[in-house]
Amino acid sequence: MNDKAKGKSKKEKVMKKPLRYIGSLPHFYLLPFTFLLSFCLVAGCGGPNEYYSGPSASLLPTHVRKIAIRPIVRSVEAPGHDVVGWEDKLRLGIQNELILDGRFTCVNDEKDADGVLYGEIGRILFEPLSYDASNVVKEVRLMVVMNIGFLDRVQNKVLWEEKNLDQEFQYFVSTQPGGMTDDEARDQLWERFAHDVVTRIVEGFGSVTGASEKKISPQTNPPAATPAPEKPAPAPLKRDAPPAPY
Repeated sequence: MNDKAKGKSKKEKVMKKPLRYIGSLPHFYLLPFTFLLSFCLVAGCGGPNEYYSGPSASLLPTHVRKIAIRPIVRSVEAPGHDVVGWEDKLRLGIQNELILDGRFTCVNDEKDADGVLYGEIGRILFEPLSYDASNVVKEVRLMVVMNIGFLDRVQNKVLWEEKNLDQEFQYFVSTQPGGMTDDEARDQLWERFAHDVVTRIVEGFGSVTGASEKKISPQTNPPAATPAPEKPAPAPLKRDAPPAPY
């Protein structure tokens, strides 16, 4: 075979030579790939929740399977609005939400329960937001603040308490197009409260979820005027004693 044929044959062998796989590369070429793969595995396994620094949720003890709900206490009134019986509607809403969830049995008698939920409505506030041309309120924000807690009847101890749990609902009054009554607005708010309370029972409680005191709107009634302090009476004039007679 002449030199020309040999050169052609060698060139064909070089062109037909298979590509090198990544495994045949020197080790320092693999370092970027190794680092990238490790990062993806850590990020995929951890996820965002692994870096959550807030208070961890605490689940109910395993012996708590049946829950009773005490009558909700309402310790406030709302001048100008009829809120009688609102606490009973809230209790009924929490019961229905707990039954729909299905993870616990809701019982009426505390004696048959392993755990007891109790609560108190501490504030009901109707805050006017806008007025019509006649200076009549047409839009209102309804805000309710309550305290809740959970009692373990088996161990006879309070498992948790949560202060200033709040919800608010903004609506137009019934005299406006598409408006609603106070009771209809209350039903919307109670639905949110029921879902919130049951979520804390079945998915984790003990987290800091209560409202800050700064978020609670101040009372609309102005504070009573403070009477001005009385001025002290002027001191009597000092007079010299008359001279003694001769």
